[in-house]
Amino acid sequence: MIFHPYKALVLLVLAVHALAVNASTADQKSALTLNNAERQALSNEPGAQALQLKASALASEAVAAAQLPDPKLQVSLDNLPTDGFKFDQEPMTQFKIALSQQIPATGALEAQSGIRKEQSQAASNQAMDRQLQVLRQVREEWLELYYWQQAKEVVSTSKTVFKQLLAVVNSLYKVGRKNQHDLLRAELELSRLDDRLIDIDDEIARQRARLSQWIGDDANRSIASELPQWQLANNIDAQLLQQHPAMMALDRQVEARQRHIALAESSYRPNWGVNVSYGHRQEDFTGRDLPDFFSAGVTVQLPLFTDKRQDQKYRASVDQHQAALSDRQQNLLALRSQLDNHLSNARHLKQRFELFQQTILVQAGQQADSALKAYRSDAADFDEVMRSVLAELSAQLENQRLQINYFKSLARVRYLVDFNEIKEIAQ
Repeated sequence: MIFHPYKALVLLVLAVHALAVNASTADQKSALTLNNAERQALSNEPGAQALQLKASALASEAVAAAQLPDPKLQVSLDNLPTDGFKFDQEPMTQFKIALSQQIPATGALEAQSGIRKEQSQAASNQAMDRQLQVLRQVREEWLELYYWQQAKEVVSTSKTVFKQLLAVVNSLYKVGRKNQHDLLRAELELSRLDDRLIDIDDEIARQRARLSQWIGDDANRSIASELPQWQLANNIDAQLLQQHPAMMALDRQVEARQRHIALAESSYRPNWGVNVSYGHRQEDFTGRDLPDFFSAGVTVQLPLFTDKRQDQKYRASVDQHQAALSDRQQNLLALRSQLDNHLSNARHLKQRFELFQQTILVQAGQQADSALKAYRSDAADFDEVMRSVLAELSAQLENQRLQINYFKSLARVRYLVDFNEIKEIAQ
């Protein structure tokens, strides 16, 4: 069998390439996408689960609050003479059984049940708002981790460029065309890049720790290279804020306070009670049968003196209702201000990012190339080359920061107006 070195080399290159492709594919499959992080955070979020349980508990209380109080049963032995303790000694001695039922004032039960229902719906809306807050926070943490991961790649690439630059300076130094100052400056900047990479690794570790609060150990996975396909809408109707879960929760709280007013109004109406009893008598000492007794009655609680109790409760409920309305209005204004601020910030960042993409990055690269060519031709000093190369690195990092801050602003806008996407993510 004849050995062909060239064929063996080709096969080796193909095998290495296949392994590299497979490894890259495996890394992509194991990389943490933003959608993965969102689903993981929402499935493990205890705050929303607690609010949902609270909503369920209040719904059960609403059913219980609508029911009449339990009737009372009384069994007694009445009028037993103490001089003989005989059942047939006195005609008034009787075994008695009584049943009574309290009936709250008109509208009281309905108001109490309504309060719990509104509180239940408020808690349910608060749970959805909590999910939206978690979604926004996870997105911002994921995007920040994405930035530092990209920053590491940018600096690492720049380090490679600096190594090539150092090789150029070293070769020129050896032939006497450049002095030692240029060589030392290049080595210094290369060491500074190593220091910057150490700082970036520290930031990556910190950011993974922040993200782990929401998704646990999955925060240690590599971040996928794809950014979300979000677009900044040209027109956003601020009226959508009225339907935000946070506002819906406040609406339910306002309605609950309205039910408190109805409950206070019911306290001006009388509470009722009905009772019936049956008394059984035995024969008297002569053997004569004695008739049994039947009784029925009604009790009425009369709210005659209302200035210290009912009036005060009513005033308090009205004030609480007005306070809830004011709180709702304040929160609506705050959400409107946040929306305007985030939209303005997103538009500003988008303009700057597009400027960097179309102009500044191109100019920075051209300036660095031009400075290096001029340096090789002895038409520029090394300090100018360093300034140009470092300016290009700074522009690349700032471009990454602008892009991530733009997506962070979009995440905050989506929290305010795209609150129905919770259902889509959960599917």
